[in-house]
Amino acid sequence: MITRLRAVAILGAALFLGAVLGGCQRDGRETIISAVGSYGEIAVMTTDPELVTALEPVLERLSPKETFVIREEDTYRFHHFTDKRWRDGRNYRNLFFVCRWGAGGPVQKAVEKLLPRDALVRLTSGRGGVVALHDPYFRNQLAIVAVARNPNDLIRSLNDQSPALRDTLFRDINRRIVHDNSRQGLMPDIAQNAWNAYAFRIELPSVFKENQARPDGFPGVEWLRTDGATRGVTVSWEEVSEPSGLLQDREWLAD
Repeated sequence: MITRLRAVAILGAALFLGAVLGGCQRDGRETIISAVGSYGEIAVMTTDPELVTALEPVLERLSPKETFVIREEDTYRFHHFTDKRWRDGRNYRNLFFVCRWGAGGPVQKAVEKLLPRDALVRLTSGRGGVVALHDPYFRNQLAIVAVARNPNDLIRSLNDQSPALRDTLFRDINRRIVHDNSRQGLMPDIAQNAWNAYAFRIELPSVFKENQARPDGFPGVEWLRTDGATRGVTVSWEEVSEPSGLLQDREWLAD
């Protein structure tokens, strides 16, 4: 289990060390600008292009196949940035820095600025480790920072810690989504309206609006986000003689 205050440091193969490393502040002012994009996307910043290939097994462990909307898909989508391009990914909601200490370059400099001196000394002494930071650049952002002098130690540490890292990502993303939804509020009267019209209850954040209901007689209703995101929620139904059995049939549901 990882103990967190405002950040988590994971040092070595099995040692978890809690540390206060989060809470983004620049020039004495707390950042109020929020990170952007989907919670399912992760920007990966590496000091060496060769690390991108070496990271593939680690990223597969962090992003197992999940069934979100009937069919299986990867949990996360990764976007790779190296050298000066690392800044292109800085505004993502989820950041993953992979730093071979001694490589130099813009990514190492970014890591050096992110971490307090004592944490950096610990990570660059011995076999390295991993640190999680809250709000490193923008509000509602998580950064995972992996540092080691030896590339083999770096990848080995990430492989060893992949279950803990996956859990950290999952829990923190859920925490931020719940925070977003509570801050936005819920669609007014949607629960009662859906019950009156369709005999089921649903609650959605206020950024959704009903897009269409029973179009051309089709038994379904669709809600879409109004904040530029592409995903929506669709509920449809069909009268059948044995509903409990068909709910176990994925092929029928996906048809």
